[in-house]
Amino acid sequence: MSPAPAPAVPATTEGGAGPLPDGVLPPGVRDRAFALLQRAATALGALDGARWTVDAELADGHLVLPHVVAAANGLAPPPAPAPPRPAPGGGWVAVDLGPDDDETFRTFCAVIDDEIAAGAAPPDADGFARRAQEWRLAVTPYRLDLRRSATGAGTVPADTPGRPVAAVERGRTERGGRGGAGGDRPLDGVRIVDLTVMWAGPLVTWLADHLGAEVRRIEPTCRPDGLRAGPRPPGAGPGPGALHVALAGDKTRLDLDLRRDDDRRRFERLVAGADVVVDNLSPRVRPNLGIAPAHLASLRPGLVDVSITAFAPDRPEHDWVAYGGGVDAAAGTAARPGPDGGTVVAPGVVPHADPLTGFEVFAALVEALVARRRGEPHPLRITASLQSALDPLPRHRATGPVTAAGVDPAALAALTDWAGRLVGRTVVRDGCRVLPCPLRSADPGPARDPGEVGRG
Repeated sequence: MSPAPAPAVPATTEGGAGPLPDGVLPPGVRDRAFALLQRAATALGALDGARWTVDAELADGHLVLPHVVAAANGLAPPPAPAPPRPAPGGGWVAVDLGPDDDETFRTFCAVIDDEIAAGAAPPDADGFARRAQEWRLAVTPYRLDLRRSATGAGTVPADTPGRPVAAVERGRTERGGRGGAGGDRPLDGVRIVDLTVMWAGPLVTWLADHLGAEVRRIEPTCRPDGLRAGPRPPGAGPGPGALHVALAGDKTRLDLDLRRDDDRRRFERLVAGADVVVDNLSPRVRPNLGIAPAHLASLRPGLVDVSITAFAPDRPEHDWVAYGGGVDAAAGTAARPGPDGGTVVAPGVVPHADPLTGFEVFAALVEALVARRRGEPHPLRITASLQSALDPLPRHRATGPVTAAGVDPAALAALTDWAGRLVGRTVVRDGCRVLPCPLRSADPGPARDPGEVGRG
């Protein structure tokens, strides 16, 4: 059974920038994003009785958010995704190093070189990535299709429906709980504890915050969000980077190091009064911190616990660390047909797993809150992954190998030009120009003024 076709994205939009130019995103990404946001709009309408719609131009902007934020704030375009690196035994890998990973990666490569010099077989792309993951390095193999992965186990059927978010435990609460009741915006009264960083997870809680939820973001000084240190507009003064501001919204930051007993107890008190917890931590982190799902459920019966990982639980890579670009590479959606038709060149212009996952999870979360408000069974655990968000998208079927290539300069130039024309749709927050929410009500009452200053 094939997924139902996504509703077509409007060809023209109100702001004047028009749809994203061809070649920026792989086929199907815009349609999927628009369908997910429409799904969220339907659920929001069920909460407050209003008619919610999707601004297709702003939805496009959030798919390429780093480029729009850079253009809006007079910053240089984001660096292009790094070209694939050859693996010693053949194939290519995506290497996404964090700010403290360079020395670790050099040491890892030296170990591999020493093993090869001693007579070991050179690892191919899959083997090299598996070894790098043992060092907790975000290295993934380039593949043409994750469903034909060399790792074998846990493959995804070709007819996987386009609903990758899985509710693995369901519960029931009394009708008329806090979620969605008693406020002017659909999520007024919803309390969220946010353990997310970077893009996909913060996008979920940013959408919820914009639509009325109270979001408490756990971000310890000892391990800040990787986007916080990004560049700010010229003359804007000190503060978090513009991309961080774009996803911080009106969330309240709490400097809690959950390795410390007193901070963890404070976190547990927050959970006991919350409706939702959202994290995009590596699967091993929460058990190591003593905040596994069963423990949080004991603190707050009826808690909706949302976890986002890089790869799905049924994948052998589930415990891997990866960013959106690395997941795109492993899933086969980052590459594009080569000029001779027999090869595939990579990477794409911009990663797309993060925003798709954010839209997917937000829609599932609002649907859970709708069921909760009605007193119906609803998910108590929502699990999602960047890889699963890509499953309904087309994969390239070229028979040749993936080859090293840079980003298509024409597509990148077209994206930069388009992002510059979208600047008129942005609003000012904390000295930075940011995009407003792509979901809006036909009744202007529930919508938050997107220009109000946040606490992020």
